[in-house]
Amino acid sequence: MSTSPALEALGVSVVADATGEVPRASRPGRNSDQSFNGIGLPLLQINHTRLAADGGTWWWHTPDDTYDKIDARILKTDTDLYADALAALTGQASLPVSLMAEAEALLAALKAREAESGGALDLEEAKVGSARLAALASRVDPFLQGGAMGPELEALARDVFRPVHRIMFVPGSDHHPDPGLYGRPLPGLEPASVLVEEPQDSDRYGFALSYLLRERNRILEAVDEALRAGDRLLRAADIRW
Repeated sequence: MSTSPALEALGVSVVADATGEVPRASRPGRNSDQSFNGIGLPLLQINHTRLAADGGTWWWHTPDDTYDKIDARILKTDTDLYADALAALTGQASLPVSLMAEAEALLAALKAREAESGGALDLEEAKVGSARLAALASRVDPFLQGGAMGPELEALARDVFRPVHRIMFVPGSDHHPDPGLYGRPLPGLEPASVLVEEPQDSDRYGFALSYLLRERNRILEAVDEALRAGDRLLRAADIRW
């Protein structure tokens, strides 16, 4: 199962309830199924892995990928799982998403990228902002999942999630397709390891540092945007923070 942090608990619950299995969750990569990261649309992708004993998937995306490779039972199971997930998202009074999961994943990714740079890239301000977002999430999540949401409040909640999702999964511009080169959270900070690999007086180090500082500013702006949206949501819902 590949999923944004906000939808991981929903995906695990849907699969466990229907199959009795607890799926392993990974973060979204960048491929044809992730065309909407730039607008901050979260992802939940549920899939089976075909076993080698069943023929594997050597034929996937080849001329041999024909109708006879379809297992109707697996196809029905997957379709039912997506129907259950959509029903939970659209048919329940509560909104089964978690801002806390998003904030915690962002904080963990910032720490990991900072470590990759050997401490040369200072992300302390972004980590402080993410921790503040997690504190806000501790107030918002019970409200989201408590069944008290209406269309206006759901729109405000969306505005909190959107900027975080963008920086977590899109490098650079939100308005152009990304190159699909990086598969880990905060792909805009992928050059962090260059600050360890290269001497400080090298051109590669200088170019990487300049790029990383611009991306750090983008992250700070996104966290501030999420916090402002969170404040609006708390005020609209009359929740004290």
